[in-house]
Amino acid sequence: MRLRDILYLAGLNLNRMKLRVVMTAAGVLIGTAAVVLLVSLGVGLQRSTQQSLGNIADLTLMTVMPGENLAMFGPTAPRPTQSARLTPKALEEIRQIPGVAAVAPLVTLEGGATLRVGQWVGWGTVLGINPQDLRALKPKLKEGRLYLSKTQIILGGNITQTLRDPRHPRVRPKDVELAGHPVVVTISTGGGLPPMFGGAPPMMEGGGKPGMKPKSKKIRGQVAGVLEPAGNVFDTAILMPLNEVVRLNREVMDRRVNYNRAGYPQVLVKVTNVRVAAKVEQELIRRGYMVISPRAMLQGMNMFFMVLQGILGGIGAVALVVAAFGIANTMVMSIYERTREIGLMKAMGATNRDILTLFLTESGVIGFLGGVGGVILGWVAGWVGNALVRAYVLRNMAMNSGTVDTDQTMIFIHTPLWLVIFALLFAVLVGVLSGIYPAMRAANLDPVQA
Repeated sequence: MRLRDILYLAGLNLNRMKLRVVMTAAGVLIGTAAVVLLVSLGVGLQRSTQQSLGNIADLTLMTVMPGENLAMFGPTAPRPTQSARLTPKALEEIRQIPGVAAVAPLVTLEGGATLRVGQWVGWGTVLGINPQDLRALKPKLKEGRLYLSKTQIILGGNITQTLRDPRHPRVRPKDVELAGHPVVVTISTGGGLPPMFGGAPPMMEGGGKPGMKPKSKKIRGQVAGVLEPAGNVFDTAILMPLNEVVRLNREVMDRRVNYNRAGYPQVLVKVTNVRVAAKVEQELIRRGYMVISPRAMLQGMNMFFMVLQGILGGIGAVALVVAAFGIANTMVMSIYERTREIGLMKAMGATNRDILTLFLTESGVIGFLGGVGGVILGWVAGWVGNALVRAYVLRNMAMNSGTVDTDQTMIFIHTPLWLVIFALLFAVLVGVLSGIYPAMRAANLDPVQA
């Protein structure tokens, strides 16, 4: 028989048992919808995370820490050596690595820090960096200028999210401009955050030596500029000149460190372009340093989301496997009802292959119909889910900050074209595979007995 004849007969036979076909296809529909919705959730979360990190993270910037920090990653990590410390000599060697554009040592103030700008009070981590190194890193400015001095400080991009009015702690500023305004930074050995912040963040508490009397110091200056959020240590930083932070650690925190011997706790390394980032990162790891980079984070997240999509897809596929038994049952029942018809077709010249192809086509069509319905249902469910999540997130943003971000890229469930095609093909494949046994049974019927 020709393909057109087989398709015509398959449609005719399925039309005769509409209710049974609809009920059977409904099982495929539910399974396909589950696969589409669950995998779309994994794809959407991956896409949203990649966009969020890609939009703010500088892929040419990486944070390098001494080799001692590798111990937390198990016995296979490189043993700490003198060369694995970030001493000034080691920094010069890092600068000689091909592709490195700038190296900036950082020193953190070991104590709590609050800042007051006008009526607003916030908190951050005081971070010391050489002014010339900061200019070499070329961070993006949100406002103001890129200038550091003893009285000119720069704030990280997320500092504004910590600002509160002490008289109204639940009120946050809307589009506040900080550049050019006087600022008072209060540093202390005990954290020193106002009660409205719920105490000091863990990384800020307990500065100084154990048992020392609490100390505090006010630093008055001016906000020179505010950085754009960049997904790095600058985001919640109060940037000051490195030698000033070293002095404050010594005088206020009683913390004396010989950086020529002990090395710096961390440095920022900027490469010339994204293409050489992987080579520079591998070279730093080979030398015994621990490297944290947005590029590596993206790779790790991609691996995680690939596994997540596989797990979610497998959960949805279970429903399709159950639906396969329904298709097989429908086709077996069809054989009993059409035994005489099959015998007449064979008597009129239909071959076993023709009968086999006809029944496989019918089961494949059932799978296709269920697949189409499942794709549509899964897409609609994803659209509704996105709308509900978006409304919930925007409502919380409005309640917490008083501002609403109507970013249209807020998509948590994304159905790509490849998933639609895969779901349809998989549904058809399930239908065909579940129809193999009934089709072979029908093809092997004796026409005389039929």
